[in-house]
This record gives sequence, C-alpha cells and structure tokens, in this order.
Amino acid sequence: MIDFDWDNGPQPPPCGAISTPDARHVFSRETCNGCHGAETQTFFKHVEPRLPGAASNLSAFLTGSGPLVDLCGWIHTFNDIERRRVDLCQVLVKTCDELDAEPPISFVH
Repeated sequence: MIDFDWDNGPQPPPCGAISTPDARHVFSRETCNGCHGAETQTFFKHVEPRLPGAASNLSAFLTGSGPLVDLCGWIHTFNDIERRRVDLCQVLVKTCDELDAEPPISFVH
C-alpha cells in the first residue's frame, strides 16, 4: 500500500511543480491515501493488529520515531500522539466560551 501516492497518475502536480515546496506534502498528508501511505511511510494502518496481551506496533507518524523522507525528498518529523496530547491539554484548560470563540479544528482524526 505504501506505493499508492499522489505522484502516480493524473493527480496533483508532481515534486517540483509547485512553487511552495512543502505545499504538496501538506496537501497529500491531509488525504486518506497520503496519510495512510507513502507520505508518512505508513503501510495503511497507523496501529497494527496484535495478539491478545501484546502491544500494537505504532507508525512513526504517530510516535515521532523518524525522521521520515517524503516522496519529494523532504525530511519530516511527526509525532501525532504528542500533537494530540498538547491539543487535548489546551482544550482542557479553556472555558466553553473561549473554545466557542476559536476557529474550528481542521485536523483529520
């Protein structure tokens, strides 16, 4: 599944065709097959199935173990579990009125 990416076929422009070098990666990562494929070097599942009583293997996108090189050769370090922890902590210390005044969160799951 890792070879299913945004550079195969009539899809968004390939590496080097966009004036902002990181824009292609950011766009691709916000799609299902970008995040669950070559852009994050994830073989479809970020949390692998496991046997009862065993820990699941987590993707480098979730854990921050990296860095990862995207399809255009750009180096990225992710740590989505930490990003989600920080987001949750920020939400927990705000009142409902403060949260209502903020723009909606645009992160995918």
